[in-house]
Amino acid sequence: MINSRGMADLVRQYVACWTAQRPIYSGIWEDNDFGCENLQIFRNGYAVERLGHDELCDLSVLLTKSLRGQINRDHKILWSWCSFLTSQLRNGVPMFNDADWASAFLSLVNLSLAGWKDRPAGPAALAWEQQARSYVNHHAAATLNDKWVPAGPAAFAALEGTLRRKNSRYVSTDGNVRIGFRVTDSNQRPKTYTTGKKLNRIDDSLRLFDQIVASERGRPCTALRHLRNEISTLFTVATDPYDLIDSWRNELVHGQEYWQNRTPIILNLICLLVVDEIEPGAYDNSRNAIVHALGWQRSTMTASYRAPWEIFPPDLDRI
Repeated sequence: MINSRGMADLVRQYVACWTAQRPIYSGIWEDNDFGCENLQIFRNGYAVERLGHDELCDLSVLLTKSLRGQINRDHKILWSWCSFLTSQLRNGVPMFNDADWASAFLSLVNLSLAGWKDRPAGPAALAWEQQARSYVNHHAAATLNDKWVPAGPAAFAALEGTLRRKNSRYVSTDGNVRIGFRVTDSNQRPKTYTTGKKLNRIDDSLRLFDQIVASERGRPCTALRHLRNEISTLFTVATDPYDLIDSWRNELVHGQEYWQNRTPIILNLICLLVVDEIEPGAYDNSRNAIVHALGWQRSTMTASYRAPWEIFPPDLDRI
């Protein structure tokens, strides 16, 4: 197994390198090159398909820390790999066999990976873009440039759908409570949901999974606690991370604020929940078959055509 310590060291160096360029975490930064990108994990001998289950869970945490720098190629590899897994393991993982959910997650990842390829820097960029626009209309080009705005609501819809499916014993996909339960909120107070009540709060859905579902199955999602800590560090707030995520959802749904820099965090959280849905032993035992399928896919893929489900490897520019 690959030791996660080496990946963690790279992320610490990456964040330290970026601190001079980005003193605080704000706005959306993506694919800039200020001399730090050689410290990306997957530019240093690591391959996502060779990571074990635990390491892949840790990766969601590490790449939340590295957002202190920017969205980079590492994030896009993780997101596309997790979407790829849902198609490869759909027969063994019930949630992955839910076509409605899988399609929504795939669409979210495709939107997040959308971008211009081989766009030159400087004055040449204008002529290059004018040529590119002969193949895509104005609206598609504008969507590429503003993709993180529509990605926000899509990410929260995917997150809520993911949690309802992970918590399916207690709640249906429409949010109706099937079996009553009680969670403990951030103030250490009990909160009860009775059968027939609606569960439409992200924070309580996360607590249902964290406090009850994971405990009942006998396998905690250890990386979720570490991810919570990274979210608190990014935003330097004392608010409980589950409550914070819930407040983001409400801001967005009610049109209070159309932020962009929180969507990559939600994507990392969804990826952790997706990987967690796979039994660790089943994942590690399936990796050779998955790598074989990936090799066959790469041998048949061409530069001019990829099947809709061929989400991995991501079709990226050089950065």
